[in-house]
Amino acid sequence: YLEPMLAAAERLAQHNPQLHFVLPLARSLHPADLVPYLQRYRVPLTWRQGMSYELTDIADAAVVASGTATLETALIGTPMIILGRV
Repeated sequence: YLEPMLAAAERLAQHNPQLHFVLPLARSLHPADLVPYLQRYRVPLTWRQGMSYELTDIADAAVVASGTATLETALIGTPMIILGRV
């Protein structure tokens, strides 16, 4: 889901340059895994590894892939948009 999320973030940032996006990166992923995606999109983005709960808690809103993360985000109380494939 990363690519559609980055594409949406790029479009949102074009309409509102004050937006900034934060990507919580799972500990199991290496930051170098992001490089091919980040090079394709112009997104004001910061990534943080292993801080998903903390970042979700302070976020104004979240874009979340359907699954366990949606429950976690709901329990934290952050408004969210849920992505899923049909």
